[in-house]
Order: sequence, then structure tokens, then C-alpha cells
Amino acid sequence: MNDSNLRLPATVDIGRTLDDGPFVAFQRIVVFLAALSIVMDGFDGQLIGFAIPSLIKEWGITRNAFAPAVAAGLVGMGIGSACAGLFADRFGRRWAVIGSVLVFGVATSSIALSQGVGTIAILRFFAGLGIGGALPNSTTMTAEFTPARRRTLAVTATIAYIESDKKHQFSSDIVQLTMAHPSRKEATR
Repeated sequence: MNDSNLRLPATVDIGRTLDDGPFVAFQRIVVFLAALSIVMDGFDGQLIGFAIPSLIKEWGITRNAFAPAVAAGLVGMGIGSACAGLFADRFGRRWAVIGSVLVFGVATSSIALSQGVGTIAILRFFAGLGIGGALPNSTTMTAEFTPARRRTLAVTATIAYIESDKKHQFSSDIVQLTMAHPSRKEATR
């Protein structure tokens, strides 16, 4: 066989292809989902602030009793941020984001069923682990899936946190619905 007839495929620089190519629908969906995970992360952080006044009245305790619960969430975020990159490097960013959102979603939802501040503190710690993992991995996915000419805007838009009265009102409405749910009243008797 003649060596001149044997052709090797041309190599493709995936980074250059991504940077020079169009910003296609798949990439936009990835960026949207990454931004959505960060929005849910922010929503989760606001919920505890709206829930504490209702729980103070319902349980007859002081605001200071919630300090461990709030602190546990922050400690969880710090640990989650530190460990999320290691997890993502081993299993992939997609699984890191999915796992982070699952952890903070389940932990935050479970807080509605808690019977005391200790339980809330434990759940806030786990929610913090997920929140801490979601932000860096979602931001990195956005940067990896966006062409260079749009990368700065996409990353900034993904992590931008916009305060609005509607967002605060929505968070407050969710807390009020949860606190008024019949199963919640039966559980706290």
C-alpha cells in the first residue's frame, strides 16, 4: 500500500471552532439553564429571610435562635464552592450543576417540614453545599459554551443578580403559602 494514499483526518481546534462559530440554539439553552440555576440559588437565599418572621411567631422563639441556621447555610456555601470544582473535574460540569441544584432544591423544600431550628440549620447547611456548587459551575459552563465575542456579556448576565420588588413579593408569597398549608399547621401542633 502506498503511504501517499493514506490520509489522516485534519485536526479540529474545538476552542477556535466555538469562538469563531455561531451562537446556536443548543448553546443558548445551556446558558439559559445555567442562569436559571443561579436564579433559583438566589431565590433559595431569599426564602429564609421571609420565613424567619413567620417562624418566630409560630414557634414563639427569638430572632437570635435562627443565627445557627443562617450561619450553617453560609458555611455550606463555602464548603460547596471549594469542593464543587473537584467534583466537576472528576464527573463533569453538567453533573456538578445537576447535583448542586438537586441538593439545594431538596434541602430547601424539606425546610417546610422541619420541626425546629436545629433541623433548619442542618438543611440550610446542605442547601448551602448545593448553592456553593451551583454558582461556580454554572458560570464556568456559560463561559465554556459561549463564543468569545459574547462570553463577557453571557457570563455577566448569568451571574447578575437584579433586585426587584416583584421577586421579593414572589418569595414572600411562596413563604406565606407554605406557612399557611394545612399539613404544616398539623405538623407543628
